[in-house]
Amino acid sequence: MYVPIPAPARELISTLRPDVVIFVADSNLPPPLVEHWRLGILAATNIPHHTINLPGGESIKRTDTLELLWTGWQAQGVTRSSFVVALGGGTVTDVVGLAASTFKRGLSWCAVPTTLLGMVDAAIGGKTAINFGLVKNLIGTFHPPIAVFTDAQWFSSLQPIELWNGWMEMAKHALIHSQASWDAMRRDSPLTMDGNALQDLAIASGQIKSAIVQQDPQEKGLRKTLNFGHTVGHALEACTMAGPNDAQLPHGMAVGWGMLCALHWSENRWGCPGAAEARAVIRGWLTAAGWGAKPAITPSAVWEKMQHDKKNRSGEVLEVGLRAIGEACWDERITATAFTTAWTAIEDGASA
Repeated sequence: MYVPIPAPARELISTLRPDVVIFVADSNLPPPLVEHWRLGILAATNIPHHTINLPGGESIKRTDTLELLWTGWQAQGVTRSSFVVALGGGTVTDVVGLAASTFKRGLSWCAVPTTLLGMVDAAIGGKTAINFGLVKNLIGTFHPPIAVFTDAQWFSSLQPIELWNGWMEMAKHALIHSQASWDAMRRDSPLTMDGNALQDLAIASGQIKSAIVQQDPQEKGLRKTLNFGHTVGHALEACTMAGPNDAQLPHGMAVGWGMLCALHWSENRWGCPGAAEARAVIRGWLTAAGWGAKPAITPSAVWEKMQHDKKNRSGEVLEVGLRAIGEACWDERITATAFTTAWTAIEDGASA
């Protein structure tokens, strides 16, 4: 038996009164829980509604998925008074948000993230994107959802790696925010917490990101700190994107390795206190998640992908670093030599 969905979700459609509601759901989700949310959001209204299913995963973040959604919405009579509900992980909310931002110059939408990663990161902040030319999130817009609804009931449907993916983003938020935030999670793991406790910690993590986004919605300054671990992380993902599925580095694991590299670089550059301890904790999590072996990718291959990062300016690769835990800095130039030194310092095996 599923518990009731949050009251604000039930009230949303009654308040907006759209002419059509479109549900776009990850086809891998448990159908009864998707139906539970569909009925809960529609409540007792008789508003016409339709459902489109997408297979979740990085492979859907491409132009033909946008065309599939646009074609379906056109056939379903979607207008600018319609409303889109995206149920799924970060790849689903990314691509649905982008489609919604462009169809008829913008549809209103809400996100129901069903993964821990989606709850703490992808569904918050209004960034939408697809991958292009083997570059992560190269094409996208800023198009925030009207609301984001979290639900601990989704956790039971997730594989451990999906919990770890979200956990690494939570670690990023904690490291850039404060020592207290880092202390609140560094001795735990997503596999040792019960669902409600994990949801509470996820909400607190999401609030860190939300507060940053409110101060800098268009990523002109402070919001860039949310890219901590992502300059290298996205490059690692891009390096494995064209390979077989079992060789592709999951997002959270890529960010974990990216944070290890950024922490080494931060320690080399500023003597970041606590960097060594943070590396040991993150390395332990990577090992527990089954991704403890250093990716067999050459520094030159990673650097080549880093040169396409969206943060770059005037041909310089810009990185996010930590002067101390909770003291992040952005737009810091990193050279190929400095990156290679930091990447090489990460030893394969148990050492961070």
